[in-house]
Amino acid sequence: ALISVFTAVFVREINQQEQQLKVMAETDPLTGLFNRSTLSQHLLDTVADCLNSHRAATLLALDLDHFKSINDSHGHDLGDQVLRAVGDLLRQHLPPQASAFRTGGEEFLLVMPGTGKSQAVPIAERIRSDLASLPLLPDRPVTASIGLAELHPEESQSSWLKRADGRLYKAKLAGRNRVAA
Repeated sequence: ALISVFTAVFVREINQQEQQLKVMAETDPLTGLFNRSTLSQHLLDTVADCLNSHRAATLLALDLDHFKSINDSHGHDLGDQVLRAVGDLLRQHLPPQASAFRTGGEEFLLVMPGTGKSQAVPIAERIRSDLASLPLLPDRPVTASIGLAELHPEESQSSWLKRADGRLYKAKLAGRNRVAA
């Protein structure tokens, strides 16, 4: 009976450790969002599910404007605070069934199944304006450029992601601190 108790405790601890390792492997430690390593499979699943069920899906690609200058002017500690605040803000604005990813230094992606472009534009605008209104820096607002791409029928995950990145680039070329759909 004692061996059974020890075995049960040991198995439970192993399962908890496996779960902790899984979370660590899939999550950005700074923001708590999913990391880039989980993005590809998530996009594959979303594309397959939404195309099979004829549901809309939209990608929101966000890049913080002039983030390098934040780190250079205010230090990496404040830069990290900004990144954490962006993670919190994205979680607050996530529609149901959506997922948020930190894909690079100051780059983020929302995968929004069940959300069409017409629903995604106001979400993106709220994220952009709410971010700019947060008092994160002493001398200027933190702004972001955002690109949106709704999934097309028969589109691959890589094509969908490229279109979102292309729209993000258009937002930056148009002067930053804006949404390009």
